[in-house]
Amino acid sequence: MTKSTRAAAAALLAAILFCGFFAVFTVGSRADNSAPTLYVNDEVWYKTGLYPLKVYNSICVPISIFEQFKGITVTFYDNNTAMIYRSENCFISFDFNRNSAMSPNNERFYFKTYLEGSERYVPMLTVCTHLNLQYDTYTSEIDKSVSVRICDGTQTKTFRELLERYNPGAVSVATTAPPTTETTTFLDPVENAVFLSIDGLGGGTRIPALLDLCEEYAVTAAFFITPAELEAHTDLVLSIIAGGHSLGFLVELEGALETLSAANAALMERFKMTTRLVRIADEENVTVADDNRLAVAGYSRWGSSIDLGLTEAEVRAALIAFRRSLGEEGHIVLRAQPDGFNTVGYLREFFNSAQSKRLFFPITPAYFAPVK
Repeated sequence: MTKSTRAAAAALLAAILFCGFFAVFTVGSRADNSAPTLYVNDEVWYKTGLYPLKVYNSICVPISIFEQFKGITVTFYDNNTAMIYRSENCFISFDFNRNSAMSPNNERFYFKTYLEGSERYVPMLTVCTHLNLQYDTYTSEIDKSVSVRICDGTQTKTFRELLERYNPGAVSVATTAPPTTETTTFLDPVENAVFLSIDGLGGGTRIPALLDLCEEYAVTAAFFITPAELEAHTDLVLSIIAGGHSLGFLVELEGALETLSAANAALMERFKMTTRLVRIADEENVTVADDNRLAVAGYSRWGSSIDLGLTEAEVRAALIAFRRSLGEEGHIVLRAQPDGFNTVGYLREFFNSAQSKRLFFPITPAYFAPVK
């Protein structure tokens, strides 16, 4: 055997050993994560090895899971678009190139999908809302894995019963906790927490950029919208909800409870949800008695610590105050308006100031104590 032949044989043997090692390592890793985490009605989804994706605060699932429901079809088209169809008034179509989707009433909105291997993943909340499907999620306290079940209303078992049968290791042991009520207010037990709130949608043109910025920095905000904006900007509201952000109402003090009741009824009709978060537009007129009435009705009123303002001078002053406040004890509520002076650009400066200290935390679905 020549020297060159021996070298080639050695290289081939090394490649075989490497591939063998890699194959064993890969199979072992797959076996460690083989517990089913996707369910359709009362059964485990047949495609094992596919798991929900958690993108910041949104849960994404493979698009092919919707094919398992009777009467629902998933169709892909040559122009890199797709449609999930259930009925004439119950479908969603989307464009992978433009990161957008279309609803049955011809409203286009931001809709980001993710390609993992050969599977296209879509935001679960948005798709299920448009298809009138129910869903359950469970995050294991043991390994933080996420289990998801999507239902069409024919299920008979509880989600916990499914988990205990198919994936008992994901179910945490129940612990006794004091009861909470609708009017309970609490904060996450975090020192120097910073919360971001957005007042109104403005003209609506900057909201997609704000959502992209929040996704980039993994920041969850509370968007306070007026009842009129709920009707006028349905697509933006859906994008806010799909992004995992909190939704609240911005109302006037006079007749606040009646306005909130009507607004929540409209929110339930459109998105099958309600909110208890509220901001009073003329908050300087709010009295202790007003706060008590809101609390008794189950609402949590938000104040603010630092307002960005509408002018460059006001935003600069707010940035200085914000940086000074980061080292202080307590929490900060940073309030911005989408049509303020260079809102998106300046928020990046605020985020960069706080990011290294990991001060931003999600607030959904916790209530927040009013700032006095």
